[in-house]
Amino acid sequence: MRLYGTVTLNGRQWIIETEPQVALRIKRVFQKIKKNQYGKLTLSATPENTRELEWFLKRYPMTMEAPDKERLDELPYEHQQTELLVGQILGGSYEAPVFEMAVQPRDYQRISADLAMKTGRLLIADDVGLGKTAQAICTFTDPSNLPALVVTLAHLPKQWQREVEKFAPSLRTHVIKKGTPYDICKGKRGEKVLFPDVIIINYHKLTGWAETLAGIVKTVVYDEVQELRRAESLKYAGAIHISEQANLKLGLSATPIYNYGGEIYSVVSAIDPGCLGEKDEFMREWCDSYVSDRPKIRDPKAFGSYLREQGIMIRRTRTEVGRELAPLTKIPQAIEA
Repeated sequence: MRLYGTVTLNGRQWIIETEPQVALRIKRVFQKIKKNQYGKLTLSATPENTRELEWFLKRYPMTMEAPDKERLDELPYEHQQTELLVGQILGGSYEAPVFEMAVQPRDYQRISADLAMKTGRLLIADDVGLGKTAQAICTFTDPSNLPALVVTLAHLPKQWQREVEKFAPSLRTHVIKKGTPYDICKGKRGEKVLFPDVIIINYHKLTGWAETLAGIVKTVVYDEVQELRRAESLKYAGAIHISEQANLKLGLSATPIYNYGGEIYSVVSAIDPGCLGEKDEFMREWCDSYVSDRPKIRDPKAFGSYLREQGIMIRRTRTEVGRELAPLTKIPQAIEA
């Protein structure tokens, strides 16, 4: 059998060295690869990219070391199993598990919570009023997902605390009050209290607590996740540090794309670091210009379909679930000034 080059796994990247005519073809197949790259071609080693690389190597076989070949077999299988799981859960006839809650969630809420727990990440982009908070709290009912961290806007921690007490009153909650770490196991009178099941913090305090909470919290929920659209911000760095060590990551927002479409890369990466590959790969594949500082998604509808098919995002409209949702009601909420 003729061999056309070598493939090596270097950390989180595949390094491909091949003949010129094969290099031209692989660049046409993989839009993520730089067109001006010569000699060694690099491709991020995501499960999806690896599955497509495996397919390409059936046409153009190349030599590999045994450990790298093992990863080439494992990652495509992982991607295939995720696709099968997403198709099964969102297929329409799936019966989601029942969550032990004081107020029972609706069927579509149970489905998204179950999908998140099985894949380890999910961007819930349902319309306003469809209960994204309740869907996140569903995941808190599994002890293996605790302690959980909820990151929200500055005026919403108390509201989140009330919602947790409403749906899961047995869970202990704590609202972070300062931007610098302190002993959250100390009560108001200095007595020792149990570590909270759910920690609630706002985005402005996240930076100061990131080092303390990373590796401790099993679940992290980013409410109004479009707050993480700027990768250069300190709160984004803190979020990535926590996400990389958490087992379950959720992003909640009816408007995950806030300004420019390219910012969705930062939003998605916060809940699943690395799932879209490197940023320059994402820009080349999905955006109108990968050198622009204000990139726009070339085909938003196609990209949205891609996120849903990969189980990265779920979005339902009021019309789609209208048969079991009452008309939108306005409930005044008292907030701290």
